[in-house]
Amino acid sequence: MKLAKNTALIKFLENTSTLTLAVPINEQGDLHAASLIYWNSVKPLRFYTVTSRSSEKCALLRPGDSIACAAVVGTERGASFTLQMRGTLFEAEPKDNQNALDNYYRKRGNTNDNISDPDNCLLVFMPKWARYTDYQQGYERHYLDLD
Repeated sequence: MKLAKNTALIKFLENTSTLTLAVPINEQGDLHAASLIYWNSVKPLRFYTVTSRSSEKCALLRPGDSIACAAVVGTERGASFTLQMRGTLFEAEPKDNQNALDNYYRKRGNTNDNISDPDNCLLVFMPKWARYTDYQQGYERHYLDLD
């Protein structure tokens, strides 16, 4: 199913504030997981967040490269959906993503992680695989068509 056809899941993503992502942090494959406030686009499905370049999630990120990433939205009690994803994480140029940043800060409610701080960077998670569970429909699991 395409995300654009699932209005309930779109609304859930709009109303849910945190994305938990896991990335490798060294060549030995050790993982780091972090929950971050996000904003997402629907078509194509992308998740945007701002974080410190000195954070562990950026340990293996190099300019122009991406790293493997797994992410989940909907881990809190009472969530109507859980969206599990695998894909890639990369640093994006803020000036090329102003609309995403404006929406991110509107959803976040503040600019405490201001992108103008040279230590901060804009991260984009691009899922290549996604499956969601709809808890309102008897725990039905569905795969999202991400093409």
